Amino acid sequence: MIGQLPQYTTALSLNHFSDEYDVPFPPIVTSGIALSGSFQLRDGLAFFINDGVKIGMIVWNNTTGKSAMITAILGQKELSIDNDIFSSAGDSYTIFSSPNPGCFIYLGDPGSASVKVTTQGGDVVVFENLPSGAVLPVSVLRVWATDTSATLLTALW
Repeated sequence: MIGQLPQYTTALSLNHFSDEYDVPFPPIVTSGIALSGSFQLRDGLAFFINDGVKIGMIVWNNTTGKSAMITAILGQKELSIDNDIFSSAGDSYTIFSSPNPGCFIYLGDPGSASVKVTTQGGDVVVFENLPSGAVLPVSVLRVWATDTSATLLTALW
């Protein structure tokens, strides 16, 4: 309909931008507090297998803003990941269920900012001088850390 605003049903605050990983798609599979580990996620209170954690899911370290992909399930309380994102004990984490099918990005930064994205069509583009309240007019798979000056982004589906 002409003049009708889009209706989004799911939103995720993006405090993780990555040159390597796409924006994860909710819902959240599990979350918790990590024990330290090199290229591993260990959590003494976790039940990764029972929770349905799978290889290829994205893990966010909520404390440091780093991301990784699960490469192996070593047991109920331990995962192998492709990036060393848990160097100290006590970092909170979130594991997301599935890959991003394409989202819209809302910019909450005051003033103007730039956002580098990979579109669903595979194009890599930098949107410059975006005003607060803007929604990017393309379906986005990835928000890049490189060349993104915005900090208050929300993924919308």
